[in-house]
Amino acid sequence: MIRHHGVRLPISDAVSEAMRTVLYSGSYEEREYAVLHRLLTSSDRVLELGSGLGFITVVCARKCGSASVTSVEANPLMLPTLQETFRLNGVTPNLVAGVVSRDGASQDFFVNDQFWSSSTYDRGGRKLSVSGLAFEDLVSRYLPTVIVMDIEGGEVALSGTKVGPSVRAVVLELHASVTGAEAADGVRSWMLGQGFEATRDWGNRSVVVYERLP
Repeated sequence: MIRHHGVRLPISDAVSEAMRTVLYSGSYEEREYAVLHRLLTSSDRVLELGSGLGFITVVCARKCGSASVTSVEANPLMLPTLQETFRLNGVTPNLVAGVVSRDGASQDFFVNDQFWSSSTYDRGGRKLSVSGLAFEDLVSRYLPTVIVMDIEGGEVALSGTKVGPSVRAVVLELHASVTGAEAADGVRSWMLGQGFEATRDWGNRSVVVYERLP
């Protein structure tokens, strides 16, 4: 186990040596953490797409309360590690298994040895068929005020969907090195078309913060 910003993270078999190095360096999801530390309020409801190790999930649950956080993870092999993360930190967010898309259809998902590279894009690894979840259905069901999205290129497939009126901000990680710069720009255009403006942008392969225009 390692502590990162006060969050206990289990060092399981799902965590590679490379990932352990990132954790020990203290740089894991630093930008998301910095943004959410500023952005979240105790009254927010969070929909997280892409749970990873559950670090950001715990941060959100501590700020907003477990009942106000829903986290979606496509990689079925990460679910036991996520449950352990939640147990270690005494939080009980709603964890939903499935891959998010426009239409909610099942998809091929490639599980990489480096779990942060697991994706609907073939970047190597074991291919699994994973049940689908429709983005608009998730937003309608949970009525988030903040969406946190880090789905390793899967954000491209959501372009053109409607972001419900409950959402005031989207914290989005782009993956231009996976999707291509043109596809990443398409995601930016999607956000702008849904009434959001970028209030912080670290570049094509990092975190962009979108807040709804008044």
